[in-house]
Amino acid sequence: MTDADMQSTESNLALSTAPTDFTVIAAQSYGHGGSVFLHSLIDGHPDVLTLPATLGVQFYSSWAIQIGFMSPETIDFGRIRTLVLKFFALVYDKAIGYELGLSELGEGMDEYAQVDEQAFSRAFDFLFERLVREQGLPAKEELSARNVHLYRTVCLKSVYIAYAHCLGQDVARKKFLLYAAHGGPMLDIGALCEDHKDVRFVHMVREPVGNFDSIHRRLLELEQEKPSDPPIDPFWCVVNQIFYDRAPQAPVCGVPMYALFEYPIARPGRSVALRLEQLHRYPRETLTALCSWLGLEWSETLLLSTFAGKKWWNRPGWRRISGFSQSMTSRSPQLGAIDLWRLQWLAAPIDVALDYPGHRRSRVLEFLALAASLLLPYRLEFKAFSFRRYVYIMRRMWTKTPMNDSHGALIERVMAAVATPILFAGDLIRHRIAIVQGYKYNRREDVPFVPLLPSGPMPM
Repeated sequence: MTDADMQSTESNLALSTAPTDFTVIAAQSYGHGGSVFLHSLIDGHPDVLTLPATLGVQFYSSWAIQIGFMSPETIDFGRIRTLVLKFFALVYDKAIGYELGLSELGEGMDEYAQVDEQAFSRAFDFLFERLVREQGLPAKEELSARNVHLYRTVCLKSVYIAYAHCLGQDVARKKFLLYAAHGGPMLDIGALCEDHKDVRFVHMVREPVGNFDSIHRRLLELEQEKPSDPPIDPFWCVVNQIFYDRAPQAPVCGVPMYALFEYPIARPGRSVALRLEQLHRYPRETLTALCSWLGLEWSETLLLSTFAGKKWWNRPGWRRISGFSQSMTSRSPQLGAIDLWRLQWLAAPIDVALDYPGHRRSRVLEFLALAASLLLPYRLEFKAFSFRRYVYIMRRMWTKTPMNDSHGALIERVMAAVATPILFAGDLIRHRIAIVQGYKYNRREDVPFVPLLPSGPMPM
């Protein structure tokens, strides 16, 4: 027997002992709530299967959509295998993952999250056949359009276990699987809960006005660094996300996103909110409470921010800090006094529900903040002004002009300049519709906010 054969036999032996039934931890996020940071803390836990950063987000909805576009006669194991390996290509392709900081891991920021592609593929194939056999499913040669959806979680588990195995982890210890929920639609989360009997949702939350400011600043920075196509309206996007639980800049997200409210599909007592500020200020105490709620044993690795077991330094373009730092959430919002006052009272129900100190409810002041928001523009609305977006609107209307026609481009710019007052007034109206919708949405009495992590008294 050759060395390669011996290694393959040892590998298969290890994979054959891996558990295949897991408690799922679904990490949900409210804006810049730190769900990826939570992923990085759980990453090194020896009992948890993880993938790097947001990899795997909306796997189930992607599965349903892509298969829905396939011709039934073309669906077989080979086609599905290709689809899955392409979806999870980040685990072996070093060209992917820079925007998540996954090519700048380790102490020297020169390591990667990827594993060997051939070893990963072999492990995936072995696990797929093992799971199919143990679950009594038709053999891979019999996979077809009639039964393809029976294999979606087989594929997901095979990817998770194969990746952990290729990282050198003891897969026999794994009891939990960390899934990137991140505002996934019901098409995604419904399938997740259907295929896993125990799913626990951890909603990472952050004080709403600081959250609003953080997202708005980042969207403006991104528009300067790497302009979106089509151009987005940052103020409209952030008002929707923070107050109305929608993400118009990301239409694949659910409506609503269930960032602050429990998924209807979640089992009672299986959803909890964890404040990012509390996590940075009291990491050990907060994570101990989270472990207790999850039924997960404590591990010192929870105090390390890693992916693939290597130190993670946050995403490029963000503050390059690894691990806990109160500075990540203590920066004061860069807002004018009037804008700050209005946003604080619009956010009052969220602040009180999440037990942020120093906040209270006042129906009179909340209504005055709403009225002031309807009558007086925010400084942020002028800050987010984008002539490029108005040119894009004109381009869509000027459909007979080729995109690369310089004469047509000049006409579009002239038309955009002439139409700017009308288009900006339209933006102001659209913003106020979102503000009213958010005002009503967070003051509903029939749907409670996600309960806070039970951690005892812990001052902020």
